[in-house]
Amino acid sequence: MIDTILVDNEEHFIIGFSKLLKNNLPEINIVATANTIADAVELVKENKPRLVFLDIEMNNETGFDLFKHFKKIDFDIIFVTSHDEFAIKAIKYAAFDYILKPVDVEELRLTIDRLISKEPQKISQNNEMINLLLDNFHTRLYKKIALSASKGLRIVQIDKIERCHADASYSYVFLSNKEKITVSKNLTQIEELLPEDIFIRCHKSYLVNINFIKEYSYEDGGTIVMMDAVKIPVSVRKREYVVNIIKKL
Repeated sequence: MIDTILVDNEEHFIIGFSKLLKNNLPEINIVATANTIADAVELVKENKPRLVFLDIEMNNETGFDLFKHFKKIDFDIIFVTSHDEFAIKAIKYAAFDYILKPVDVEELRLTIDRLISKEPQKISQNNEMINLLLDNFHTRLYKKIALSASKGLRIVQIDKIERCHADASYSYVFLSNKEKITVSKNLTQIEELLPEDIFIRCHKSYLVNINFIKEYSYEDGGTIVMMDAVKIPVSVRKREYVVNIIKKL
């Protein structure tokens, strides 16, 4: 059983969501519910849950304010939100799970399955993720991103990512320091996270940072030459798009 606390300022949502969890996910054990951050803080300290479903919009506060009351975050978090563009982007960049209102049962099931299957995060890593989340949310700058790597989450600076290479359901992320990170996301998922004004999809298997492009070569049907001399293929249908971008550099 996963001891769980629900935090949402709307009582009718808590009632409905509680029923949905009980009817569809019997492994979720709701030990408490809270309508305010103050109540949530006390209930988390008292019950020490494994999981907190945390609403983002909490009247005059946000769910993120919960973290100010803990030196260490030793519980898992699934955010619950409506279509808050900035909050969702910050959550994705910090590699947290979230569900949208109204809650879809299948999406909820998949989210809980991911929670059950993953290895427990180290407390120090949880706090790194929280710090990244808050920084991205408050500044709107999104300078760093958390990547689900083979040995745990890695937080990297976006402007240090040179290119990404697809490998089935995994991807390789190459950094400017020559490090290669194996990431448990496909290239499309990574592309959705990285800023489109900096990263271009030049091929079904490649995503490149335009700031590391040295030149475009017409050899082999079209090739991007990176600053480190690595050659990246350009697909036929992407050729004109890539050439136009490189002309503006």
